[in-house]
Amino acid sequence: MDAYDFLSVFNNPPSGFQFLVIPNYDGKNTNFSTPRFMPNDTMFQEVSGLSCSSSDHVPLEEGGQEFIHQLPSSKYEYSNLVLKRGLIAKSPLSKWVKNSINSQQVSALNIYIALLNDAYFPIYSWTVEKAYPVGWDFSPLNATENGVLVETITLKYEKFVTQERIIEGHIAALAAAGITSNFSDVIADVTSPIDSILDHEVVNISQ
Repeated sequence: MDAYDFLSVFNNPPSGFQFLVIPNYDGKNTNFSTPRFMPNDTMFQEVSGLSCSSSDHVPLEEGGQEFIHQLPSSKYEYSNLVLKRGLIAKSPLSKWVKNSINSQQVSALNIYIALLNDAYFPIYSWTVEKAYPVGWDFSPLNATENGVLVETITLKYEKFVTQERIIEGHIAALAAAGITSNFSDVIADVTSPIDSILDHEVVNISQ
């Protein structure tokens, strides 16, 4: 495995079909923080709603202006997190949703979502903070079809925090395939200029 082959990780975006979801994430590791949630609560057909946006802020100005100043807002709005899967038996996550809806005593959870590579190494993750259920839906029952009954859980949350580990995941995949080498010099040569740009002070255009 030469440096050129290793650097292909920068040109090949990862697929989004292999992932896991961990409810009640404690922020310290990728294990369950309590025994209430079982491994079958990590498998979902689809996860959506990992998005945020802000609206432009138009300040009030005195006098006539030929154009309108639009400044970025410091407040971001997050979409609802939507989890879809086939209905499973004895799911603590579904029980949490049911109890929250029926008792109207909502307990918020942190939820860890990780994109996995071929070696099942988490290469990109989202930690969704203070999520609570706002919707619970089941697909229609249809006697003319033999489809899976899909459960949809909709959650509102405060924010999400991301972490990228694509390079580390690529190295782990190579190691799992028995390919070992010292890629530290290659990583430094490529990522140092990128990190320098990303860490550069951003101009404050609101002033």
